Amino acid sequence: MISFFQKSNNKYIYKASIIPCIIKNILLNNFEKADQITRIIAKNTYDCIRNQDKDIIIRYIDKITGGIGYRRKMLGKDWERVVLLGCYIAWADAVQSNEKVLEIGTGLGRTNYCIQYNKPMKIHSIDNDQLVIGIALYSNPYPEFQEYLWRENVKIFLGDALCIIRILSMKGVKYDHIVHDGGPCPAKNPIL
Repeated sequence: MISFFQKSNNKYIYKASIIPCIIKNILLNNFEKADQITRIIAKNTYDCIRNQDKDIIIRYIDKITGGIGYRRKMLGKDWERVVLLGCYIAWADAVQSNEKVLEIGTGLGRTNYCIQYNKPMKIHSIDNDQLVIGIALYSNPYPEFQEYLWRENVKIFLGDALCIIRILSMKGVKYDHIVHDGGPCPAKNPIL
């Protein structure tokens, strides 16, 4: 099931809840293929808005991510504050090298960056907004976050976190560390 999101330049942009080809590949433990499909969808979605006014994109980032710790009108500039808050949210110092991490809420890639900094590990990241993923991968106001999202050890899955986590759990996939930086509230969704 895919739900209507918005129309931009006569092209429709959709917000994902379940994308069958991504779910199918997760069910088959083909995380590489699920990641590739996610990145293609994110790229195509980003291409629909790439020529929009930068302020519109920034407002969209703020609306969807809730802001990532930067001070007003300092997106892309308030580096130390953004990274410090990302490390706090991710509890990055608790993650050991080569651990497997599940991140709920890819966003711009802040917590992904904080976790990976000097520590190689596998990261599965889930987000249900292909436009935010597209911005994060192709026009990130924080180039370092963008670079880390393109590392081979990072697999991004587009879809509803509750659905994907149920499938991963059913498949017996285990994680050493879970980061929740957006998406469904764990207090209201015990499966998380």
